[in-house]
Amino acid sequence: MISTTQAIESKENKLRNSSWDVVICGGGLAGLTLSLQLVKRMPDIKVLVLERSNAAPKDACHKVGESCVEGATYWFTHTLGLKDYLWQKHIKKLGLRFFGTNNGQDSFKERFEIGVNDFPPIDSVQLDRGLFERDLIKIAREAGVTVITGVKVESFSLSEKNMHHIQLKMNHHKSLLTIQGSWLVDASGRSRLLSRKLNLTQPLPHNVSATWFRLKGKCDISNIVNTTHNLWHKRTKQARWYSTNHLLGRGYWIWLIPLSTGHTSIGIMGEETVHPLTQRNSWEKALQWFSEYEPDVFKLIREFEVLDFRTMKHIAYETKQAFSINRWACVGEAAAFADPLYSTGSDLIAWANSSVTTLIELDRKGKLDNKTVALYDTAFKDLVSFVSSWTINMYSVFGHDHIMLRKLLWDALAYFLGPVRILLHEFLQTPASMQRYTEEMQRCYKINQKMQELFREWVANTNAEKARPGLYVADQTCNYFNDLARLQLGVLPGFKFLNELPGFIDKMEELADIFGAQAEAHANIKSPFKLPQEQLFEQVENYMMQALA
Repeated sequence: MISTTQAIESKENKLRNSSWDVVICGGGLAGLTLSLQLVKRMPDIKVLVLERSNAAPKDACHKVGESCVEGATYWFTHTLGLKDYLWQKHIKKLGLRFFGTNNGQDSFKERFEIGVNDFPPIDSVQLDRGLFERDLIKIAREAGVTVITGVKVESFSLSEKNMHHIQLKMNHHKSLLTIQGSWLVDASGRSRLLSRKLNLTQPLPHNVSATWFRLKGKCDISNIVNTTHNLWHKRTKQARWYSTNHLLGRGYWIWLIPLSTGHTSIGIMGEETVHPLTQRNSWEKALQWFSEYEPDVFKLIREFEVLDFRTMKHIAYETKQAFSINRWACVGEAAAFADPLYSTGSDLIAWANSSVTTLIELDRKGKLDNKTVALYDTAFKDLVSFVSSWTINMYSVFGHDHIMLRKLLWDALAYFLGPVRILLHEFLQTPASMQRYTEEMQRCYKINQKMQELFREWVANTNAEKARPGLYVADQTCNYFNDLARLQLGVLPGFKFLNELPGFIDKMEELADIFGAQAEAHANIKSPFKLPQEQLFEQVENYMMQALA
């Protein structure tokens, strides 16, 4: 049997004075998937992943990002070739599901519900991050990646033209090792090795904090509603347990996520001025918080065993620069992190990793230039800003069903119009596709920004109204949304989608006109958009009035 000392010496010998095409600092989800994508695209590339922890991740370990939406799931299953693995080891998801405002008086079955009633045509997945990352180490090594655990990056020096130098120290050893890498990629999570050295982190004006924990066993949200309420239980063809379930309230939202290891992830995201972290920074305080704001959930979870518990403030940030012509990059949480409301964390990883893979490939062919790096860097930052805009200063909207119902529809359509398409069509593989996509989407980004501002103003100028109980699958109850959903979900070849993208944005602009006119009619505020077509306005207005009656 090899002793611990022998194992460390073996790692040291492998690393000492070694040179690599790519050195990735961090062996979590972002770093391991990047290494896998690199060797799949360039089989001869020498990739080293350095992970500080010496212990393999545990099942249900404390990792953010268990819920994955359609873009990242496509990237995992198709781009990285993990389809068979994911469906064997993890949970196919019944989409995102949202339950409307709870005012402390109504029973859970009285809340509006928006989601799908059957598995949608584009897959998404619930990940057990501990299991996934442990398996990814094995998958990456089998693919030819060198993964070294139990090693700390002490320092590094960047070079504009030559190899970067990285100084390492094995756990419990004082001696330093020096290695070289043509590319240096920071995937160190919130440690943000490169960001801190180069002062790249840009805080976002998003004053929210997170409380989350794992419960032992299956905590099924459907158990809140008595089985005698047949209509509620039969509204969906598939069990709600398969969804990433969100409960909305004034200044907060809650998630409940099933894990394939049989446990349940639950979290509270709260605006600090309304639900400060000090009210929920322990299990006992969190239970008390649930008993006050979500009593039905309190009754559901109070008897479960808590596996772990964590809190975090100042969760969201972006980066001033993610990719450099000088052959360094930041990916995953080392680059940016958005509010987890719409589960876009793995999408951000997929966008950044796919960008870096293309940049490294171009560099190895001698075709990398400043213009291309700037294109990918700007595109990534634009996407981060786009998804962040859906939640920044938006927690007040969560307490207004009549506005939140519209916002959920808008944000979902915006996601399927824009960010998900980059991954479904793998536009990031070719600079020409990204150039065209980025140019076309600028109009959509501007419309979206105005729409989010309209939602905030609407909340400030109206009283909260509860929606009528029911499941709202918009594309099955309103022809206008049905048309939009077909455009968004239709499986189009990448070049055809780019040709039709301006028309899709026209449709989003039509919807912005309608919501703006509704805000004028119901809240007496000035719309930033033009007057909508009367027929379309009446169709959407009738749908909304039925939902809010």
